[in-house]
Amino acid sequence: MTAATAPETTPDATPDATAETKPPKTVLQALVAVMCDIGAVGKNRENRQQNFKFRGIDDLVNAVAGPMRAHSVLMFPEVVEHGYEIRSGKNGHYTVATVKVKYTFVGPDGGERSATIVGEAADQYDKATNKAMSAALKYALLQVFMIPTDWMDDSDKHSPQAVATPIDYYIHQLQQREVWYNPNTLNDLFQKAKTANLLAHPVDDGQGGTTTLGELIGGRAALLVAEEEQRQARRAAEKEDIHRQLMAEHPEPDPDQWATPAPGQQAPAAVAAAPVSHSETPAPTAPAAPAKAQAPRKAPAKKAAAKKPTAAAAPASHSETPAAATRPAPAQMPQSPQQMAYTELLNHANAQAKILGTSLTKHLGLADGADPSKVDAMRLTAIIKGNRHKVIEALRQQGRATTAEAYAATREDSVFGKAKILEETPEEGAGG
Repeated sequence: MTAATAPETTPDATPDATAETKPPKTVLQALVAVMCDIGAVGKNRENRQQNFKFRGIDDLVNAVAGPMRAHSVLMFPEVVEHGYEIRSGKNGHYTVATVKVKYTFVGPDGGERSATIVGEAADQYDKATNKAMSAALKYALLQVFMIPTDWMDDSDKHSPQAVATPIDYYIHQLQQREVWYNPNTLNDLFQKAKTANLLAHPVDDGQGGTTTLGELIGGRAALLVAEEEQRQARRAAEKEDIHRQLMAEHPEPDPDQWATPAPGQQAPAAVAAAPVSHSETPAPTAPAAPAKAQAPRKAPAKKAAAKKPTAAAAPASHSETPAAATRPAPAQMPQSPQQMAYTELLNHANAQAKILGTSLTKHLGLADGADPSKVDAMRLTAIIKGNRHKVIEALRQQGRATTAEAYAATREDSVFGKAKILEETPEEGAGG
C-alpha cells in the first residue's frame, strides 16, 4: 500500500514550476486584452447650449483604467508641441490652445507602442491648455482602443448554455440612457417591435409587476412627450408674464401724440394757411401802378427815391417767409417697448455700477472697451438681480439709508423702474 500511494504525492511540484516560467504578454497582446474588457461607452453627456450629446473624458477614463491595471499596461504622455493664440469674440478676448501629445503604452514585457494625437480647446481664462490636454487624451483612448458607443453583448460569453431570445434585444436597448430618454428613438424601437409582432410580449415593468413590451415602450415615449409639452407650456407662460410686465411698465405710445405739435409750435394745418401764394402777393399793388403813373413824372421819381430803402427792405425772399420760421421740427420716431425696456435695464445696471464703485463693463463681466449694449436682456436681468443686496449694503455704508430702504422696498422680481431710485442722491444724514 505504501508503494501504491507514493506516486500520488511526488509530482505536485511540477505544474507550479512550469506556471512560474510562463512568459509575460507582449504589449500588443496586453492592448488587445484591454480592448476586449473595455466594452461600450455611450454618449451620456449633453451640451445643452449647442444641443448635442458627447462622451465625457471622465467616462472614458473610468472605462479604461480598470482593464489597463488588470493587464499591466502603463501609459506615458509627452507633449511634443504646444501653442496658443488670443482671439476676440462678442464676449471679449479668449485663448485658443493647441497641443500635440505622444502617448506611449508599455506592456508587461516592457515593450512599447505609441500614438500621437492633437488636441485643441478655447477658454476665456487660464484653462485652455488643460482642456486641450483632456481632448487629446480623450481621442487617444477612443482611437487606440476603438471604444464603441453601443455594445451588443454575446450571451455565450457568460452563459454558454443560454439562448438569447428576440425580446432580449429590446430590453437591452431600453437599458441604454440615450434610448430611455429619447422619445424619437423610443418611437423607432416601438415600430421595430411592432414589425416583429412583439408588442404583446410580457416583460418586467421594473416595479415588481409585468406589462407588455408595447405598453412599456409606448408609455415611456408618451411620458417624455408630455413632460416636454409641460416644459414648453411653462416657458410660454413665463414669456407671456415677462411681456405683460413690460407692457404694464412701458405701455405702447399713442400714435396721435406724435402727430400733435409740441407746445409753442403751430399746427401743420395753420402753417399751410398762413403763407400767401406768389400769384396773390403782387395782386393788390398791380392795379394802383398805372394810376400813379398819370401824375407828373418828376414827383413819382422823388417818392420812389424816398421810399427806395423801405421798398428794398420790405419784400422778403420766399425762403424767409413766416411759414418757414414757424414750421415745426420733424418728430422723432418713438422707441418700441422692447427698446425702452432694454434702455431701462442698461440704466439700472449703470446705476448699480456707480454705487459699487466700478465701471459698467466690469459690472457686466466684459473686457475693457467692450460694448455693454451687446449684452442680452436676460443676462442683464440676472446681473441686476444678483447684485441687488450688494447695492443695498453699499448704499447703507455710503450713508444713503433712505435710498437703500426705497430700493429694498421695491419688488425683488422686477428690475424695471428702479434706475431713478438709485440715481437720486439726496444729502442723507448731512445734518447729523
